[in-house]
Amino acid sequence: MKIVSRPLSVVGCQLLVAERRRMDRTKSELAAVLLELNEVHPNWRFGQLVANVAAWAGTDEPANIWELSDADLLQAAREHLLGQTTSATNA
Repeated sequence: MKIVSRPLSVVGCQLLVAERRRMDRTKSELAAVLLELNEVHPNWRFGQLVANVAAWAGTDEPANIWELSDADLLQAAREHLLGQTTSATNA
């Protein structure tokens, strides 16, 4: 059986490129926020940091981390940082 593939339309290519950029931006932002969290919690190992962010994002089992999107992790990490900043300001 011969598989015939059709080239993507210009719009299709543009959508793929836009999605790739969005994903790259989310990953970059997540990495930056993880670095900030590392400053807030310097005694945590990196694995602990990632596990805690996953828990804040709503997973209670380590195996469920595979189900979380980068955007879910980013949101949970940002919310935690915001809470830390608010707590420090109110103290």
